[in-house]
Amino acid sequence: MGPKKQQEISTMQRLFGFELADFQSWSSFIKLMNRPEDPSSLAALRILSIDGLFRKKIRNSHVPLWNYTLIRYQVFIVYFIAGLKKTEWDWVAGYSMDSLGDHWVFLPFRTFMTIEQITLILVHVCGLLFDLFIGFALFFDCSRPIGIIFCVSFHIMNSQMFNIGMFPYTMLATIPIFFHNDWLRKFINRFIPKYLYKDQPIQYSSSCLYSKEEIKPEETKNQSLKSAIANANSIKNAPIKATLRHKILTIFAVLYLTEQAFLPYSHFITKGYNNWTNGLYGYSWDMMIHSWHT
Repeated sequence: MGPKKQQEISTMQRLFGFELADFQSWSSFIKLMNRPEDPSSLAALRILSIDGLFRKKIRNSHVPLWNYTLIRYQVFIVYFIAGLKKTEWDWVAGYSMDSLGDHWVFLPFRTFMTIEQITLILVHVCGLLFDLFIGFALFFDCSRPIGIIFCVSFHIMNSQMFNIGMFPYTMLATIPIFFHNDWLRKFINRFIPKYLYKDQPIQYSSSCLYSKEEIKPEETKNQSLKSAIANANSIKNAPIKATLRHKILTIFAVLYLTEQAFLPYSHFITKGYNNWTNGLYGYSWDMMIHSWHT
């Protein structure tokens, strides 16, 4: 991307990856959700699988933005809903985990803090702030390095303090989903050159929507003959106008996002308020409800 092209990108586009104009109409939103993205860090079917090796049509081809959006949102909401759950008075006042401050993982802090201070400030206050803001920290480029440090530390400490199975390690494994979409391609090609089609253009995909500026067959003149032919053939699968499939998948994405935001609070439909009870919890997302001693 040249200097002129970089100047044309607004501050909002650099920070969030989209413009306000993308939400001004339904058609603009459909185009945003189906925007082509690098498949290397998400679409194993197209990059790191046997199917991708034998099916040239899908090999190294774009994936729509909504694929990344759903997974990032799914991880983000785990943290954010946990933060909202911690806004209840018993957590804010420091009563939920009143005996956790003497755990060995907090040993370095005992040189300048009392156990009571560790319990209130580090466990409760910092735990609340972490869950509320870590998703945003991982999303933005400028705060992501700091967010990764806090995220790794948080989950490693949790794995030592609580018996919650694979959850901390699963959440650690999801951190890279917030990286740039082409991070895995660059990482692997640094150690195994050309393994992830470094010298081949990413193929156009019928699953995405393209602008006229993004489809430029004349650019194939500067590529090798084999790559130029492959790129020219894939252009035929590059739709400019939204089809019924694009519209349905965009609606599905919106409904899924809405459902995931509602499910943590959906238990009132069947059981009513069930905090600190052994009743039906369903999808309320509260953890360790049978752990009375912490």
